[in-house]
Amino acid sequence: MHLCGSGTAVSLTDDVVTTALPIGFTFNFYGNLYTDFYISSNGFIGFSSTWRMAVVREVFFLPLPVPVT
Repeated sequence: MHLCGSGTAVSLTDDVVTTALPIGFTFNFYGNLYTDFYISSNGFIGFSSTWRMAVVREVFFLPLPVPVT
């Protein structure tokens, strides 16, 4: 699949995070369903507004969720 020229341009300054952006489908991540995501200008992506505030406060080393078995 060739994706060149598709997508949405997002312009960010240093140390900021976008507001919620639509994924376009329901995404299952470790048993949690998400329809939106957040992008950080530092290269991070997250799925909750709580994460958004953590990145702004420079708390980057959060534990990974435990997979549902």
